[in-house]
Amino acid sequence: MKRIWIYFSNTFEIITRKAFRKMLKIGNDHDSRLNGDKGDEDILTLWTFFNPLLLVYRSLFSAWQTAFNTRVSLTLILTDTFKLLGSDWIKSWEGKVHNFFPVDSPTDKAIFPKRRTPFQVLSYEERIIAVNTLAATMAAYPDLNDVKKDVEEKYLVLVRVRDEQKQAMQIEEKRVNELEKQRIVLANALFKNMASLMVKYFENPTQGERFFDLTLIRRPGTDSDSSFTQNGILDMETSAVLVIPKKFTLSIGTNFIFANSGGGGELHCFFAASASATDSPNKAIVLPGETTETTAGEMGWSATNTMLIVRNVGALTAEYEVTGAEATEN
Repeated sequence: MKRIWIYFSNTFEIITRKAFRKMLKIGNDHDSRLNGDKGDEDILTLWTFFNPLLLVYRSLFSAWQTAFNTRVSLTLILTDTFKLLGSDWIKSWEGKVHNFFPVDSPTDKAIFPKRRTPFQVLSYEERIIAVNTLAATMAAYPDLNDVKKDVEEKYLVLVRVRDEQKQAMQIEEKRVNELEKQRIVLANALFKNMASLMVKYFENPTQGERFFDLTLIRRPGTDSDSSFTQNGILDMETSAVLVIPKKFTLSIGTNFIFANSGGGGELHCFFAASASATDSPNKAIVLPGETTETTAGEMGWSATNTMLIVRNVGALTAEYEVTGAEATEN
């Protein structure tokens, strides 16, 4: 297949593949530069053409970000709930069954033929089926009516959190598809404007360059560089200094979602100048079992406070997960 001549290749489309944030930054920058020179009728024409397309992209980008944050939050809730199934819930059910039927008795083996395995290591759907099967099996034993009721209630919880997470994934996928279509529209608009500027300033090309931030265009990167997820376990009164990826750009508007998913420790999350810092007046407090959304600015980020610290101030072990996403200006 014949390769297209490089000068007819749409560089804006190529460099923003899998990089919605990058396209937003390039589009916002180009729009501002055109807006600042609208006294020129030619530039006004370019801005009038480009700005409405950018506004659509901004709206779709915000919708995608909302869907992304919702999906992340619901996924954390899902994983936390299934952790409970594989630990606290199954332990409680076993204990209550063994009050009536001893361990390894025929009835015990009928109710838990594979012990805890079906509730801990299978897929989410298979674990949900295992819980429903457990409730159905207990129906044959009147002594277990109370336990059966609890299992049925927990089954409904599992079905609900899984359905909500799957629905969030579908919505996010829809928003991604909508945004991708508009990314191409915006890339073509940028390419068209560049061509018009090349014609206008063909005798002095540097004048055309001033309508684009070349550092953005030349900087490689994808959306995966603009977000990160980390997790860990903290003993009581201990801290973790999270490693921020090199390509990840921090600002006061950088979004963070913290989940305190296991144990009973209270988490304090903040930025500091020193890795040994143990507290800050600006911090996010995440209680056991809760998920909190905040920004770098609200946690005290600054040019000097660049270390993200998660500290367990409780008397019990805590398990955390954090997702960060670069801020983008609409």
